[in-house]
Amino acid sequence: MTNTTNGKLGLGATASTLVGVAFDMPSFLNFSLTPSGSNFTQLWKNVNLSPTNQFGTYTAGVSTPRNSFEGGNANGGLKAGESTTVSFLLSGSKLNVKDVQNSFLTGFSSGSFKVAGRFQQVNAGGGSDKVVGKIQIPETPKPKKVPEPGLGLGLVVVGSGALYRNIRRRKVTI
Repeated sequence: MTNTTNGKLGLGATASTLVGVAFDMPSFLNFSLTPSGSNFTQLWKNVNLSPTNQFGTYTAGVSTPRNSFEGGNANGGLKAGESTTVSFLLSGSKLNVKDVQNSFLTGFSSGSFKVAGRFQQVNAGGGSDKVVGKIQIPETPKPKKVPEPGLGLGLVVVGSGALYRNIRRRKVTI
């Protein structure tokens, strides 16, 4: 996570502290927060952002230690330009990487999954704020032109053997 507050998006703030992020997850996943060295150590489920639920309810949220997702102070949060990494353990029956990845990509690109940030010490607008956002899905690179058969084909066959050995040794973590 990165606090990208910079005043360029027309929101007016040039300084703030990010203290929580709420987001949606596929319903078939169970999830827990795993230690990652981040100050964002509090996991929330079914996060409801007030006032009057205008921001909606989110499947999950992470924050700095506090009594509620809404309250607390800015201690341990991310100031403008700062970043941290938060890790989750995902579980469920018959999970596979492709299904989990497709669920997230489809949910965020279609708009059915939401994400929101909870900020404090905002220098524009009253001291605290909530911002609803979206996750940008990178474009899939276009396939490269396939070379003519010949020497190129020989290199592909040799390269395939090396790739196979590397794939067998690789562990996949989510």
